[in-house]
Amino acid sequence: MGSCLLTGSRWELRDLDIWHGIGEVKIDLSRANIPDNKSTIIINGWIGDVDIFVPYDLDVSIIARVGVGEIKIFGNKESGVNQSTAVETNGYRKEIKRVEIVINLFVGDIDVNYL
Repeated sequence: MGSCLLTGSRWELRDLDIWHGIGEVKIDLSRANIPDNKSTIIINGWIGDVDIFVPYDLDVSIIARVGVGEIKIFGNKESGVNQSTAVETNGYRKEIKRVEIVINLFVGDIDVNYL
């Protein structure tokens, strides 16, 4: 049980691989110093909520899967059993500074919002 919170002071984004059994993950990418290359964030969990805040000027690719729960990415919502979705911002493939986000939850809610 526990939480992973990257929402406070400035922090350096390096590739992240987060695994949690029960708890929440909150990541505020507007607080991150993002390097000039592709960064990858992988989040896997059994039960909990994942909230990611993305600045408007950051290009991202998001793949989200949930066994039972809800996925809401930039206002688009899917809920139920065995949901998955993939979203990529328009400039993702051509930008040098970009973030790939992969989220897998067994039970819970995934929210990715612009900040």
